[in-house]
Amino acid sequence: MSSKINSKDIINKQKEKYSDSSWSKFLLPEFDKPMYESMMTKLIDNVSKGRTFKPAMKNWFDDLNAITAEEIKLVIISDIGLESRSFINEDVLIYNLSRTTIEDDLMVADWVDFNVGFIEYLNQTRKDIIYMFVGLDANELARLVSEDAKSSKIYVPSMEELWDNVACNIFKEKINALLKYKDIDAINW
Repeated sequence: MSSKINSKDIINKQKEKYSDSSWSKFLLPEFDKPMYESMMTKLIDNVSKGRTFKPAMKNWFDDLNAITAEEIKLVIISDIGLESRSFINEDVLIYNLSRTTIEDDLMVADWVDFNVGFIEYLNQTRKDIIYMFVGLDANELARLVSEDAKSSKIYVPSMEELWDNVACNIFKEKINALLKYKDIDAINW
């Protein structure tokens, strides 16, 4: 009897874990995509070679667990992990394009289909979200936000610009002005 880790078993455990999540309508179909199984196989292969990945699989979707799609006013999509607390708020989802890192490999390319699915899901379920795209990989996904929706897009070329105190305050003011224009309560930063 083999005790080898199987990608399908891991995916089935994730399906079970997130079946009652407010994001289940998004996550469960994503878990069934060939891309997801391929990525799991890649992770298993790397672990079998003694390489490590982070964060722990149980933490991959902590950002989604912290907020429902209905609560989001602003989603910050970034190709670099955001550690600053400047934009942390109950109405803000900070979405990292690279949910896993194998040693120095951010694996952004491995998550592309999943990230596209995330934006498409938000396009279908919400028409009034403000999107902030931070970094080059994130900016490439901005094209997916529906132009006919009431959604708004803000582009930030780098993390340095986002975390600059003056720029950060300007972005917050712009976000609240856009929310006001949409007749949505401002974010209490």
